[in-house]
Amino acid sequence: MEALLESVSDAVSAMVLYSVEADESNAKVLDIAQGSAVVKAASDYLCDMAVKSADLWIKFNQPAMQKRMVDVASNLRQSVNEISQAASELEQSQYSKTAKKLLLKGAKGVMEHMVVLLQTADLYEVTRGIRSCARVTAKKKVLVSLGHGESFFVTAAQEFVTHTVETGKLIQKRIKDIDDYQLKKRLEECGEALRINTEPLLRFMTEYMRDAMNTQAQQDAQVASARLDEVVQETIVVFKLSAKSPFDLSMISDLDLKDDVDLRDAAMRVAGLMGVLQGAIQRGDAPAAKAALKALKIALGDQISTAQQLAKSCGDPGKLVQYENAIRAAQSIIDSDLPSFSKSIEELLRRPDNSTALNRLKALMGHIRDASNMMVSASSAYNADDLEELVDGMGLPIARLAQAVQRGDIADAAKYVTDVQQAARAQLLMADQISQGARPEHRDRLLQGVKALKMNIDRLVAALPDAAQRAAYEPANQHLYAMLDSVLQDLTYNGKQLVETVSVGTPHDLLMSHRALGNEYATLVSALDRTDRKAAQSALRQINDILTDELVYARAVARKTDNPLITEALNTLCANGQQRIADIISTLGRYSEESLDDPANQANRSNLDRAFADAELLSSQFVGAASRDFMLESGQKLRGHLDALVLSAQRGDYQASAAAIKSAVEEARMQAEAAELVAMSLSTTDPERAARIREYAQQLLSMGPTLVGSLKKVIAAPGDQAALGELSANAGAMGSMSDQLIRATTMDADEELMHAAALIDTEVRNMKDMVASGKMPNPAQMTNLAKLVMSQIKLANIVASKKGGAKNEGLIKASQLMADLIKNMVGAVRDGNLAGLESMLDTAAQLNASLVAARGKLEDDFETATAELKRHLDILEQRVPTQSQAQLQGAIRDVDGSLARATFLAHAIARQAEPERQKQIMAAVTELQGLYQALPPAIHAHKGRPADPALAARVTSLFGDIHASIATVANATTSSGEERLFARAAQIGQDLARLEDAVARNNQAEANAALQSAVAGIRVQAQLAKVQAEQIRDPAQRKAALEQIDRLEKFAATLSSAVKDTLAKPGDQAKRQKFLEALAATREAVAQVVTGSSSILPEERVHDIAQAMQEEMQKLAAVLQRGNPQEIANALSRIQQYGLQQQADILRAYASSVSDPRVRRDALEAAAEFDRTLAELIPAIRAAQANPGDKAAIQKVLAGANDAERILGNICTIVTAHPESRLASLSHMIAEDTSLIRDGLSKKNAVEVNAGGLNAKRDTAHLVKAIRLTADGARSNPARRQQLLQLADRLDTSIAALAAAVRDSQSKPADAQAQRTALSAIELHLQSVGQASTLGHDQVAIFLEETALKLAGDAARVDIAFENKDAAGVASGARLLEGTGSYQVSLMHKALEGLPEERRAHATQVMQQIQKVYPQVVASSKDPKGHAQYKTSNLALQDALSQLIAIVNQAPEERIITLGAQMDREFDRLTASVKKGDVAGTESGAAAAVFVAAEQAVLARALARQASTPARAQELSSAAAELDKAARLLPRVALEAAAKPSDKAKQEAFAQAVNAMRVANRKLVANGQEERVVRERAEQERVRAEQERLEAERQARERAKQDEMASAALRVQESIKDVKVDNTVWGKLYGTARDIAQLMEQMSAMSAANDKRGMIETARQLAVQSATYVQQAKAAAEKCTDPKLKDQIMIHSQAAKNWAVQLKVITAVKAASDDDDASSTRAQLVKCAKSLAKEVVSCVDATKIAAIRSK
Repeated sequence: MEALLESVSDAVSAMVLYSVEADESNAKVLDIAQGSAVVKAASDYLCDMAVKSADLWIKFNQPAMQKRMVDVASNLRQSVNEISQAASELEQSQYSKTAKKLLLKGAKGVMEHMVVLLQTADLYEVTRGIRSCARVTAKKKVLVSLGHGESFFVTAAQEFVTHTVETGKLIQKRIKDIDDYQLKKRLEECGEALRINTEPLLRFMTEYMRDAMNTQAQQDAQVASARLDEVVQETIVVFKLSAKSPFDLSMISDLDLKDDVDLRDAAMRVAGLMGVLQGAIQRGDAPAAKAALKALKIALGDQISTAQQLAKSCGDPGKLVQYENAIRAAQSIIDSDLPSFSKSIEELLRRPDNSTALNRLKALMGHIRDASNMMVSASSAYNADDLEELVDGMGLPIARLAQAVQRGDIADAAKYVTDVQQAARAQLLMADQISQGARPEHRDRLLQGVKALKMNIDRLVAALPDAAQRAAYEPANQHLYAMLDSVLQDLTYNGKQLVETVSVGTPHDLLMSHRALGNEYATLVSALDRTDRKAAQSALRQINDILTDELVYARAVARKTDNPLITEALNTLCANGQQRIADIISTLGRYSEESLDDPANQANRSNLDRAFADAELLSSQFVGAASRDFMLESGQKLRGHLDALVLSAQRGDYQASAAAIKSAVEEARMQAEAAELVAMSLSTTDPERAARIREYAQQLLSMGPTLVGSLKKVIAAPGDQAALGELSANAGAMGSMSDQLIRATTMDADEELMHAAALIDTEVRNMKDMVASGKMPNPAQMTNLAKLVMSQIKLANIVASKKGGAKNEGLIKASQLMADLIKNMVGAVRDGNLAGLESMLDTAAQLNASLVAARGKLEDDFETATAELKRHLDILEQRVPTQSQAQLQGAIRDVDGSLARATFLAHAIARQAEPERQKQIMAAVTELQGLYQALPPAIHAHKGRPADPALAARVTSLFGDIHASIATVANATTSSGEERLFARAAQIGQDLARLEDAVARNNQAEANAALQSAVAGIRVQAQLAKVQAEQIRDPAQRKAALEQIDRLEKFAATLSSAVKDTLAKPGDQAKRQKFLEALAATREAVAQVVTGSSSILPEERVHDIAQAMQEEMQKLAAVLQRGNPQEIANALSRIQQYGLQQQADILRAYASSVSDPRVRRDALEAAAEFDRTLAELIPAIRAAQANPGDKAAIQKVLAGANDAERILGNICTIVTAHPESRLASLSHMIAEDTSLIRDGLSKKNAVEVNAGGLNAKRDTAHLVKAIRLTADGARSNPARRQQLLQLADRLDTSIAALAAAVRDSQSKPADAQAQRTALSAIELHLQSVGQASTLGHDQVAIFLEETALKLAGDAARVDIAFENKDAAGVASGARLLEGTGSYQVSLMHKALEGLPEERRAHATQVMQQIQKVYPQVVASSKDPKGHAQYKTSNLALQDALSQLIAIVNQAPEERIITLGAQMDREFDRLTASVKKGDVAGTESGAAAAVFVAAEQAVLARALARQASTPARAQELSSAAAELDKAARLLPRVALEAAAKPSDKAKQEAFAQAVNAMRVANRKLVANGQEERVVRERAEQERVRAEQERLEAERQARERAKQDEMASAALRVQESIKDVKVDNTVWGKLYGTARDIAQLMEQMSAMSAANDKRGMIETARQLAVQSATYVQQAKAAAEKCTDPKLKDQIMIHSQAAKNWAVQLKVITAVKAASDDDDASSTRAQLVKCAKSLAKEVVSCVDATKIAAIRSK
C-alpha cells in the first residue's frame, strides 16, 4: 500500500506542478486527463481494498474503526472525483481558475485520505498482534491452572502452542514493517524470548502431570509462567509503540492505544530504573549498570511515545503546551544527555571517588526525573491547585484595572476589564472541568457548589464594565471607586470559594487512605513473591495514587480548616510532598525491580521495607498534622452517637441503639488509630505525651465492651432505671475519655493543664451554686471532680519537670495543696459537712487559679482562649441560618467550652490585678456571661419560628453584643498601662455623655451619679497617667505629660462646680453655657492625657478609633433600617451611652500628633467634619429618644449615622493611604520598644521589660497588619507580594520567640544563657523589622528616595521653627530627627546593598557624608541657641540628600512636575483656611505646604545635578533657594493673617509669601518640563536604536530558520568529506549522499522563496535519489560481515527513503493548499529535511565501519 501511495503522490505532484506553472505564467494547464486516470485507477483499487479490510475490524468488535475505514474510503473517492471533474473542465476551458482550485482541493484530499487509510490499516495489524498476545496469556493461564492428571491437559497444551506459534508469526511479520532500529531489535528479542520460554513451561507442566508429588516441577512451571507473562507484556508494549505510520502528518488523530495510566506506569518504571542504576554504580557492578541504562533509555522512550499519543488527542491548549514542553525536554535528554550519562557512569565505575562525575550524574538524573514528571503532570487532570494558581493570577489584571481607573485611563480600564472577565470565566471553566472529572461520590456536590458560585461570578462579571467605566470617568469619586472595588473584592472572594468548593478531602479521608496504604503494600509484596511484574506494577501504582491523593486531601484540609496551626503544618508538608512521594516511589520501584530480577536476595526485601516505612511516615505525618480537626470532628460524632444511644435506649428502640453503639465503637476505634499516629510522631520529641496518648486511647477502646455490656443489660431488663443509669454513666464516661484523648492529641501538657483547670473551675462554680442553695453535691459529681484534679496534678508535675526556678516550685506547691484539698472535700461530702465544703470550694477555686498562674503566661493563654472563643462564635453564627437545632448543638458546645476557658482565665488574671482593675474585669466577665446565656434560647426560638424577623434580629444583635463584650473583657484584662488608660478614657466619655444628657433633662439624681462616676474615673485616669508618664524617657515630653494631668484634675473640679451651678439654676443659659464649656474642656483634657503619654503610633490609634466608631454607626444604621421599635430604642440608648464626643476628641488629639504634615492636615480636616456631623447627630438622637414614634426624627438620625460612617471611613483611608510611611514609623517604634526591653534586662527592671515587651508585641501586630495591607496592594508584583507575606509570617514567629525568651530570662535572672538567648531573640526580631521599611516600596531606589525626601522635609520644618522662634516646634522636630530620622538613616545605609553595582559605590560615598553630617543636625537641633549651627549642618544635609536622590532617581523632573501641581493645591487650601480665619486649619495647612516645598527644593537640586545644560542647572538651584527662603516665612505670616482676617497688611504679607513660593515653584516645574522633553527625545532615540537592533536580530533569526535545511545538508556533506566517492559499492553510496545534500540545499532556497514549482520538482528528485540510496545500501550491506551493522545500514537507508517520500507528499499537499503560508511550509519541510539528513548521516557512519569489516 505504501508503494501505491508513492506512485499516487507522484501523479498528484505532477498535476499540482502543472497547475502552479500555469498560475505563474497565466497560461493554460497542460492535459492532465491521463494523470487523473492513473490516480483514479490507483485510488479505486485502494478503496476497494480498504472496504474489504474494514470488515476485519468486526472480528475485534470494533465497529467504529470499520466505519472509519469505510468513511475515509468514501472521502478518498470524493477527492478523486474532484480531480476528474477538474480535469474534465480544464479540457473544456484550460484557463479556468475554478477548475484549478478544484484540482488543488482534490489533490490535497487524495493525499490526506490515503495517509489516513494507511495508518488505519497499520493500526489493524497492531491490534491483531495485541489480541494474539492476549490469547496466549489466556491459554497459558488455563494450562497452568490444571491440576494433576486432568484429561484436558493435552488439548490445553495444543491450544497454547498453536496461539504461541501464531503470535510468533505475527511478530516476524511486524518486524518487517518497523523502521525504528530500537523497536525492531526489541520485537526480535520478544519473539526469541517467546520461543525460548514456551518449551520449559510445557516441559515442567508435563512433569507435574506425570507426577503429582513433583512440587519442584510445579514451582518451576510457575516461574516459567511469570517469565512468559513478562515477555508477552513487553511484546504488547512494542506492538503499541510501533503503531505509527512513516508519514508524520499532524492532522491524523484518534488512533491512540495509550492512556494516562500507561504514562504513569512508564514514569514509575523510569524512577525505579534510575534507582537500580544508582545501586549498580554504588556496587561497582558494570554489567548491571549497563543493563539498567539500556532499560532506562527504553522506558523513557516508551514514556515519550505514550505522551506523544496522548498529546494528539488532547483538546486543552494549556495541557497541549505542557505535553509539548515535556516531550521536548525528554527527547533532548535522549538525544543529547544520555551519551554523557553513559560516560559519567563509566568514569564512576573506574573511579568511584570522582566527585565531578558523581555530581554530573546526579544532575542528569534530576533532569530525567523532571522531564518524566513533566509528562505525568501534563496528563493529570486539573485540580484545586491549578485553579488556585489561576485565581491568584487574576490579582494582576485586577491590580492593573484599579491603577487604570485611578489614573482615569478609560481605554486601559476597558482593556483590563476584558482581562479580568476572561480570567473569571477561565476559573469557571476549570472549576467545571474539575467537577465533571471528580469521583462519583463527590461529583454532584462539586457541580452544585460550582453552579451556585457561577451565578455570583456571572453577575459580577456582567456588572464589572459599567462599574469600571463610571469609576474611570470620575477617578476622584471615592464612592464610585468603592463600588468598583466591592465588585473586584467579591470576584476575588468567589474565586477563592471556587477553590474551596473543588478542594476534595477531609481529615477522615486522610485516615482512610492511610489504612489503604498498608493493604496495597501487602499486595506489592505478594506480587513480588510470585514474581508477577504486572501485579507489582499495579500495586506500586496504587501506592503512588494513595500518596498523591493524600497530598491532595492535605491541601484541601489546609484550605478549609480554620485552625492556623493545621494550615501551617500541612502547608509545610505539602511544600515538598510531591518530591518526597517521587523519591519514595523511585526507591520502591528500584527495589521492586531488583526483587523481581533476584527473588532470592533478601536484602532487596529489607530495603523495600525501609522504603515503605518512609511512605508510611509521610502518610502518618499528613494524618497527624490534620489530627486536631479529625479528633475534634470525631469527638463531636462520638458524642452524637452516644447521645443517640442513650435516647434510643430510653425510648426502647433497641435496633437504633444497636446501630448507635456500633457507630460509637467504630468512631472510638478510628480515634484510637489516629491517636496512635500522633503518638508515633511524638515518640522522640515528647515521649511522655506519646505514652499519655496511648494510655488514653487504650482506655477509650476498653470502654467499648463495657458500653456493650450495659446495653445488653438494658435490653434484658426493659425499663430498668438502674440499667439505664449505668448505660448513661458509661456513655458519659466514654465521651469524657474521648475529650481527654482529644486534648492530649491536640495540646501539649501545658495547654492541657490550662484546659483541665478551666473544667475544674466550671465544676467548682457549679458546686458552689449548689452549696449556696443548701444542696450537697452527690458522690458522682465529687468523683468526677476528683478525677479532673488528679489528672491536673499529673499534668502539673509534667509541666513542672520541663520548667525551672520559681515556676517549677510554684506548680509543685500548688499541685500538692490541691491534692490535699480534694481529699478533704471528698471527706466533707461523705460526712455531709456543708459549711466546711463551702470554704474548701473557695480555696479550691483560688488554688486552681494560682496553679495556672504559676505557669507564668496567663495573658498569652487568655489571648489564645479569646481568639478561640471568637472563632467558635463566628462558626456558630455562620451555621445558624443553614443548620437545624440538633446540628447546632456541637457548635454551641464548642462555644460553651471556649467561653468557660476564657472566663476562667479572666478570673485568674483578676485575682492578680489591683482592686480597680479587678472590679473592671469581673464586671466585664459578668456582662459577657449574661449576654451569652441569652444566646442559645434566642437561637432555638429563631429556629422554631424562622420567618419571624424580630427573632432573627435578636440573634444578630446578640452576636454583635457578645463580640463587643469580648473586646471589653480583653481590654480589661490587658496589663498594658496605655490600653488601660485608653479604656478608662472611653468609660469617662460614657459617663460624661450620661452627665450631659441628664443635665439637659435636668435630672439631678442621674446627673450627680454620672458626675461622681466621671470624677472617680478621672482620678483613676490621673493615677494611671502618672505611672505611664514616669516611663517616658524624654524629660521635656515627660514634663508636658505631667502638666496635662494637672490640667485634667483642675478641669474636673471646674466641671463639678459648673454642674452644681447649672442644676441649681436650670433656666440660666449662662450657667448652662459655662457647663458645656467645662464639659468640652474636660473631654479635651482627657484626650490630651491619653495621647500625652502614648507610645503607640498615632496613625494606628486614629484608625482603630475611627474603625470602632464606624462599626457602631453601621450597627445603628442597620437597626434603624430594620424599623423594629424595641431594637431602635435599645440602639439609641447604646449609642447615647457610647461617648461619641469623647472618642472624637481622643481621635482628634491623636490626629494632631501624626508626624506627616499632609496626613495630619487631612485627618484633622476630616475630624472637624466629623465634629460638625456629631453636633447635629447627638441632638437628633436625643430627639428620637424623646419621641420614639417620630419617623422624621429617626430618618434624621439615620442620615447622620450614614454621614458619620462615611467620614470615619474616609479617616481610616487617610491614615492608611501611605503604608510605606507606616512601615518605617512602626519599625522605628519597635526598635525603641526592644531598646526598653534591653535596658530593663540589663538593669533587671521587670517594669521596663514588661512595658517594652507589651509595646513590642502591640507594635509588631500593627506592623504585620500594615505589611499584609501593603501586600494586598502589591498584587501587580507577585514576587514582592510573596516577600511581604513571608516577612509578616517571620515577624509573627520572631515576636513569639522574643516574648518566650524574655519570659524565660525573667524567670531565671541569674541564668546568663537565658539572658543571651533573650538578646539574640531581640536581634533576630529587629532583623525582620528592619526589612519592613525597605520592602514597603517596590524597589530599593524608591525607598531611598522617599526616605531622603522625608528627612529633608523633617529637617526643613526644624529650620523654619528656629526661624519663627517656635520652641515647641523645634523640640518636637528634634525628637523626630533623633528618633525616627536616625533609625531611617541606618536603614538607608543597609538598603544600599540592593542597588545595582554601577550606582552602589557612588551612593555609598554620599551615604557616608549623610551619616557624618546627620548627628550634627540632630545635636544642633537640641540646642535652643544652635540655629546658626543647625542652618549650616542642615544645608550640608540637604546637599547630600539631593546627591543621593540624583543617583537613585534618573528622572526627578517627573516628581517635580507632580509636586508642582500638588503645591498649587496646597496653596489654594491654605489660602481658603486663612480667609476663613481657621487658625487650626491654617497651622496644619502651612506645615503641609512647607513640607511639600522642602521636598520640591531637594528634588530641584537633584535635577540640577543631572541638567542637560549648566544654565538650567543654575536656574534650578536659584529657584530652589527662592522656594526655601519664602517657605521660612510662610507659617508665621499665615498664622498672623488667619488670626486677623481683616488686617490688610497681614493679608498682604501672606499673599506675598504665597506668591513668591508659587513663582519659584512654577520656575522649577517649567525647567522640569523642559528637562523631560530633552530626556524623552533621548529616550525616543534609544528606543529607535533598540528597535533597529531587535529587528536586525529578528531578521538574523529568520535567516537562521531559512538556513536550517542548508545546515542539515551541511551535516551530510561533513559526514562524507573524508571518504572517497568512486565506483565501489561504498563510493557510490557516498556519492548519492552528496547528491541528496545538494538537493536539500536547493530545497532550502526554494522554500525561502516560496517557489512551489521548484519545491515539487526538487522533492521528486530527492525521492528518486533516496530510492537509489536504498538500492546502494543493500549492495553495501551484502559486503558487510557484521549482522548488526548490516541491519543498521538497511534500517537507516530505508528510513531516509521514508522521510524523502514524506517530504514529497507534504510538498504536494502544501502546494495544493491556497491557505498555507510560506512559513508553515518551511517548518514542515525543515522537520523532514533534518530527519532525512539524520538518517543519511547515520547510514554513512554505519557504512564507514562496515567498509572496514567487509568481506
